[in-house]
Amino acid sequence: MQDGVVEGFKSLDTDCIGDVLYALGLNCIVQGIQPMAQGMKVCGRAATVREVPLQDPETWGKFETFSPGLIALCRPGDVLVIDVGGRLDLTPWGSNATLLAKRQGLNGVIIDGACRDASQVVEIGLPVFSRGPCVLHSHGLLRTVCLNNEPVQLGSPPRSTSVAPGDIVIGDLDGIVVVPAARAAEVLSLAQERHKYEETPISEWRAGHVTAPTLSRTARRRRIQTLSHQLGLKGKHTSVSGL
Repeated sequence: MQDGVVEGFKSLDTDCIGDVLYALGLNCIVQGIQPMAQGMKVCGRAATVREVPLQDPETWGKFETFSPGLIALCRPGDVLVIDVGGRLDLTPWGSNATLLAKRQGLNGVIIDGACRDASQVVEIGLPVFSRGPCVLHSHGLLRTVCLNNEPVQLGSPPRSTSVAPGDIVIGDLDGIVVVPAARAAEVLSLAQERHKYEETPISEWRAGHVTAPTLSRTARRRRIQTLSHQLGLKGKHTSVSGL
């Protein structure tokens, strides 16, 4: 996958990409994980890690990978994806880890779980997505597995999915989408085409050429036409809520 494909997704929102993923029948939409501050957006290749409960706290130094080790799994521009099973009572991530990740050139961090030091993380400015803040660090309570060598899970049913190393993850205020690496170019092309249809009626409305009711009908018609024509679905999945 070329770097230009990743760059192409940076100009698109998750809604547009998510509509294409859904129309293609791909289970790649995540809900419930939000940016630590409005305006944060993340996009990049995934480096994956899972944290699971530790049986014997006395062995935590042997089985836990600290944040510098997690960040070392990533290349500049990557997004570190940490599967903590959605837990909100503890976290392996905070402000020190965020600062180091920013210095190492990561594009962001996505945690299916909590993040602490919330105000400091926001001040640092690196996009961090989580399920919410917490106080307790996970030292001695979790062990690290799946060190960027197999898929992890993001989200809770019905909007949960797997993320494999090298998949493209995109997140904004509406949620997170995962683009399988093998289909990234295909999804990008369709999402860019769809984005053009989405933007046209908005620009016409801003210019005063379209009234609000007409805008709604125009947007709906063009969205459905885009999905059915570009994806060849002949109506399948084109009645997505909100179209």
